[in-house]
Amino acid sequence: MLTLAIEQSSVRGSVALLRDEDVIASRDWEVTWRQPQQLFAMLQAVLKQAGVVPSAIEAYAAGLGPGSFSGCRVAVSVARALALPGGVRVFGLSSGDALAFDLFAATGADTVAVAGDARRNHVWLGHFARGERWPVMTRPWTLQPVEQLSTELAGAAQVVSPDWDRLAPVLKHACP
Repeated sequence: MLTLAIEQSSVRGSVALLRDEDVIASRDWEVTWRQPQQLFAMLQAVLKQAGVVPSAIEAYAAGLGPGSFSGCRVAVSVARALALPGGVRVFGLSSGDALAFDLFAATGADTVAVAGDARRNHVWLGHFARGERWPVMTRPWTLQPVEQLSTELAGAAQVVSPDWDRLAPVLKHACP
């Protein structure tokens, strides 16, 4: 199945074209609200790189966050608009689940916490355990004050964040 995935819930946007589970073309960029057309340029670049025409795409996937609400809206809106002419299926996927999946694949960790910058001294946070094939959420997404992170991250083998550049000092202090 040929799937086009769009992610814009974090400070790094990305577009990937997958054949079944293999990425055949991808692009990522720093999301800036002054240049919203980057997504469309990257879409064109990915399709050109793979030699694929839009009518060949069999499914679209959009990142649903947690993260930037505006970015999620853009990803879902673009996926739905591209899918509409051919009546192609659109799936929404948790961006946090995807981060947990990648970290489990890259490490031997049994537990993972995914954290993001919710601003104003708060972090959004979810906990996962290694599943047979996919991560299993063990504690649902919550909004936590930064001061409570040490308690909330206790027991997490690994911590991952799409906002590591902003949260690194806080996360390293809470979960050395």
